Amino acid sequence: MKRSATPMSSIWSALLQLFRFLQGRLPRLASSGRTNGPYSVWPKKTSKPLSRREKYEASPTEPAALRQCEIISRLVQKIPQLKTGEPPHIDLITHPFALLISQDCDLDLDYLARFGTSVTNPDAKLLPNILFCMVVTAEQLKGAAGIDSRVWKRVRINKDERYHFLEEVPENCETLSEGLPELGIDFKRYFTVQTDDVYDQVRTGDLKRRCRLLSPYLEHCTTRFGFFQSRIALPEDHLSQPG
Repeated sequence: MKRSATPMSSIWSALLQLFRFLQGRLPRLASSGRTNGPYSVWPKKTSKPLSRREKYEASPTEPAALRQCEIISRLVQKIPQLKTGEPPHIDLITHPFALLISQDCDLDLDYLARFGTSVTNPDAKLLPNILFCMVVTAEQLKGAAGIDSRVWKRVRINKDERYHFLEEVPENCETLSEGLPELGIDFKRYFTVQTDDVYDQVRTGDLKRRCRLLSPYLEHCTTRFGFFQSRIALPEDHLSQPG
C-alpha cells in the first residue's frame, strides 16, 4: 500500500514554525554569552582597535653587527664619475631610507672578522660591500611613473612582484622613537656601499640605525627580492588553443 504524498502546504508550514522557533532562540543565545560549538554566535562588535602583530624591532644602540632587513636612514652613497674629457670626481647621494639586504651570516662573520678577536682566517670572512634596497615613502612610490590605481592595489598587499610595501613603524619599535611612515621598495632599485664606509658612517653618527623586520616578515621580504632577481625572460609565452 503506497503512502500518500505529504502536501507542500504542510512542509512550508513546518519550515515556517522552525524559522520562528530559531528567531526566538538566537537572541537568547546571544544575550547568554554561549559561544560553544561550531555554530557559535558571533561576539558583539566593540570599539577596541584591532591588535597588530609586531613586525619590527628597534636596532641596537650599542655597537653590533648590521642585520639583514634593517632599515637605516641618511646613508651616503659615493659614486665615482669617470667621464671622458672631465676630471674624475665623486657624487654623494644621501638616501633618506635604505633596507639592508645582505645575508645575516655574512654580516655576522664580517663583523667578527672586522672588530672581534681570535677569529681564524679573518680575511676570508670580510664582506667587501653591503647590498641595499632603496626605500621611499609609500606616498612617493604610489606617485611613481607606471603605478596607477590598479597597480597600487596589488602593491599595497604585496601581490606585485616588483614592489614591496611596509606598514608604518611605531615609535616604540625604532631607535629614535619617532616612528617611520609607510614605506615602499622597488626591487629594481638596489645598490652597494663598501662595508668599511658603512660602519664608518655608523661610528660618526651620520647614519642612523632605525629598526629591523621580524620573522616571518623578514623572510617574506628577502625571498620576494630573490625571486624578482631570479626571473627568467622567455622569448614567447606558452600558447593556449582557443576554445
